[in-house]
Amino acid sequence: MNIAIFGRPNESTTNALCILLKHCKNKGKTLLVHKFLKDSCPENTDYIIFDKTYDFSNVDIAISLGGDGTFIRFSRMIAPYNVPILGVNTGRLGFLADIPVENLIETLDELEQNICCVESRTLLELCSTNNCHKDSNIAINEISILRRDTSSLLVVNIYADDQYINTYWADGLIIATPTGSTAYSMAAGGPIVAPESKNLIITPISPHSLTARPLVLNDDVKLTIEVESRNDSYLVSIDSRSEVVNVNEKLYINKSPYCLKVIKDKKHDYFATLREKLMWGKDKRQ
Repeated sequence: MNIAIFGRPNESTTNALCILLKHCKNKGKTLLVHKFLKDSCPENTDYIIFDKTYDFSNVDIAISLGGDGTFIRFSRMIAPYNVPILGVNTGRLGFLADIPVENLIETLDELEQNICCVESRTLLELCSTNNCHKDSNIAINEISILRRDTSSLLVVNIYADDQYINTYWADGLIIATPTGSTAYSMAAGGPIVAPESKNLIITPISPHSLTARPLVLNDDVKLTIEVESRNDSYLVSIDSRSEVVNVNEKLYINKSPYCLKVIKDKKHDYFATLREKLMWGKDKRQ
């Protein structure tokens, strides 16, 4: 079994990496370590170094050591290869990367025994007339249209399968996956959607209308977006990576041909995670 590990060097990540290296050596597994973690590996340890250009076709499991941002970065690398990813929390929130370090080996053993669950998550893909974001156009959480260097609102016209939906006068618009429904979209007032749902969410950002509300669609629709702005340009952000786009450029957003496979341990409870990590439904009277 080949296991690829990605993370940002810090004390917690180094500790988790040492646990993994010892486990893989004892189990006869091949370990691939991202170049960022090279200096965190103990001496006299066998592993292979990889970077973002690596071909993951021979990898069986991907492990992210860090927080949710680290998890998203690694997910973009491995999603085209259909490799399941395990998120180990050595960061702060740990909503996506929710496996505690102390449960890491137990979860790997459960995975070998086929008693873990692997969730399939929808990803979004962005195309445009001028190919903004180029090859890095897959979204784990969301694709956002944002105003740039001005206090003026954007005018965002959106169509689903060439059928006109609405025109939003707003600071921007978020098109989120169910995974991303608990990220920027939620902060902007969007609904929480169970992560394995086959949907996408359209959430306006500070709309100048009392009637503009978030909208949930099937994930098989193809969205076309046209933007007007006094600034002649705006920002398009994919999971917080932003590019400047001219107002003459059309955006096309649809479900990616790839999906993200997320490994969860047998005790995983999504709604318990909502309550614990996001304090969902928290009642101060209790």
